[in-house]
Amino acid sequence: GGSLSWSLALSGIFALLGAVNALRLPCATPPATGRVGHLPTAEAGRALSRRPVLVFCIAIFLASMASAAFGAFFPLYLTDEAGVAPQWIAPITNVGVFLEVFFMLSFGWFLKRLGFKKLVMAGMLCMALRLALLAIFPSAATAVVTQAVHGMVVLAVMVAPVIYLNQQADSHYRHSIQGLYTVAVIGTSRMAGSFAAGYVAKASLLSVFAYASVLMTLAAAVLLFAFHDELAAQAAD
Repeated sequence: GGSLSWSLALSGIFALLGAVNALRLPCATPPATGRVGHLPTAEAGRALSRRPVLVFCIAIFLASMASAAFGAFFPLYLTDEAGVAPQWIAPITNVGVFLEVFFMLSFGWFLKRLGFKKLVMAGMLCMALRLALLAIFPSAATAVVTQAVHGMVVLAVMVAPVIYLNQQADSHYRHSIQGLYTVAVIGTSRMAGSFAAGYVAKASLLSVFAYASVLMTLAAAVLLFAFHDELAAQAAD
């Protein structure tokens, strides 16, 4: 019920506290060896272009487009379709963030039980189901209940890919592959996903969630039929 400027001021304060705390981080030691004449970014690009990694990136690109559509229009969904008062948007969203903690703590367990590919697919299918339910049954109850799978989606789309990409890179360009992946796959897909979702929203707000559900299902299908890679044993432990 307060002014929106309060949120902006608090965000600035928290960012400042984070910056001050970052001063306490230990200094990173650069790698002692590296191949002279080889640009880390170029090597990272070659690693990302290998067939299994490229297929994986395509799947994550589609999933990230769907996530961008969800993130952009979920607050509007809560107010315009579910009839939620604006002050309840953040608390409802944070239900999923709270549950995410327990999924993070169980990440190793999920990885050992399902394997890398099945874990990522499970998270994508959970998100596809969540989006479909939001489109078919628009209500505050649906919005709250479907927050239960948010943590699984985070594991699949945000956590597991980092581990997989680390496995694909040598220490000489491990940071570069993560940066290139973030720009070329995550950043680009979020921009494309936001623009595309805006055009879909012209038809109706609910159609955005149906469209995003199809995208997420397609991402899982790409993994199912075209991706046949797993984490190395030491990475899965």
